[in-house]
Amino acid sequence: MDSALALAEAAIEKGEYELCLKNLGNLIQSYSINTDEGAKIRMMMITAYMGKGEDDKAKSMCRKLTRCKNTEQRQIAKQLLSVLDSPKLERPENWSIKLPVIEFNSTENSNFYSKGKKKMKKETIYIPPTGPTKNLGIGFSILVFITLTFLTILLSGCVKIRTELNFPAQDRVQLNVTIKNSSKKLLSWQTKFQNSLQSLYPKITHITSTNGKQIIRTRILKSSDANEMLQKISYMAAESAGIDLAAPQLSLKEKNWLIGVKQDIKLEIDLKDLPEIPGLKLELLFNSKNLRDVKSSPLQINQSKEHSLWEIKEGKLNFIQFHQWKWSPLGVGILVIIIALGLTITLQKLRLDMGFGYPELPP
Repeated sequence: MDSALALAEAAIEKGEYELCLKNLGNLIQSYSINTDEGAKIRMMMITAYMGKGEDDKAKSMCRKLTRCKNTEQRQIAKQLLSVLDSPKLERPENWSIKLPVIEFNSTENSNFYSKGKKKMKKETIYIPPTGPTKNLGIGFSILVFITLTFLTILLSGCVKIRTELNFPAQDRVQLNVTIKNSSKKLLSWQTKFQNSLQSLYPKITHITSTNGKQIIRTRILKSSDANEMLQKISYMAAESAGIDLAAPQLSLKEKNWLIGVKQDIKLEIDLKDLPEIPGLKLELLFNSKNLRDVKSSPLQINQSKEHSLWEIKEGKLNFIQFHQWKWSPLGVGILVIIIALGLTITLQKLRLDMGFGYPELPP
């Protein structure tokens, strides 16, 4: 491993990028992106791709590296990706010096060192001066300031994202996501998010109104499928907004007691990499009245007679755990029949003990 990396580093220093990629190509499959060695290998490959001018491959490798667990490597990859995505500016011709092409005739070359050689006249090339660097005009500076201020207000305006979790039956979960913003029209990241959701059809239903409101509803899914769907929707929303977030984890464990099912629910949402955005509000709604033993962090859940609302804090690790009961109609019906049958047998025994005997038909 060390010798292969040393050879690859030496190849990069010599500008032999193809040899570097060849040496690292045999190692990339052996080391995961989440290990220090795997991240270092991929960073060297990005450098080699940039040296060869293959920016598309470098961008692809950078995007993969932004999802590794190493925070330092992830930040470096993001910075490189922003550099690669930046527009290429054309260099003015007067910024460069062009060397003239000097051609020698064969006859002159043969007599170059002879006593009768002719002295070549030096060609004088006039290069116009570029002049001192000038400051940006006041008008241009004001225009840039107004544009950036407008974009900041528009993109970080009041955005409210509410995720609703329903548990309609045993091992069944339904997700509803509602996105609202104060601008009354779709933001740029919402449009990208809407286009990326097309890959999830027909498992979801997407509704967009003219005032910038988006509603995403899923089918009634198994708990494992609902966890996967929640991760996909969260990843698409984060990618559309240009941020990198860890996938949320939803866990549902059930224990059947015949008359009902005890459900233990755990949900973890890691927003440590999400900075505090002014006007952003994240909420989680549970359409249930009988939540028991609720544990939530960092904010407490607000329970009412109709539902339970939990506010999610950005920049923190959000965690909630509780359990609830789902009564089984079949189990309750069987229990009622058993109780009625026991009551009937008891009354019959009391009748016999009192000497009335068994019921008889009249003679």
